[in-house]
Amino acid sequence: MKGTIVMSKNTQVETGVAILEHGFALLEPRAWATKKKEGEEAAKADAPKFSAGVDFDKKTQADQIKKLLAAQEAAVEVLREKGEWDDDLPGKFPLYDADMKKVQASATDKRKVILSEK
Repeated sequence: MKGTIVMSKNTQVETGVAILEHGFALLEPRAWATKKKEGEEAAKADAPKFSAGVDFDKKTQADQIKKLLAAQEAAVEVLREKGEWDDDLPGKFPLYDADMKKVQASATDKRKVILSEK
């Protein structure tokens, strides 16, 4: 399963939406590399294992997909306002650090929860 990989200053974190054959899946974040170089090597080796949370079917659940994308955009805007978003970093959710609670709090501020942690 392929998904979005986030590059932060010193940690790569899995998050966002994976486009699957049968639809979409909301992914749970999980830090998997503590150094940028190690993270890049792991990314080349396709090392990250994604945790699928909520599956969506494109044909029957278009509304849920739209809500999910809107929630992501809302969280991004909150992070931009807080100075915690960097458009120059690669990935769907390029954060300055791997503190997923910041992303969760930002999403919750907009009454949308886009990520979950075990």
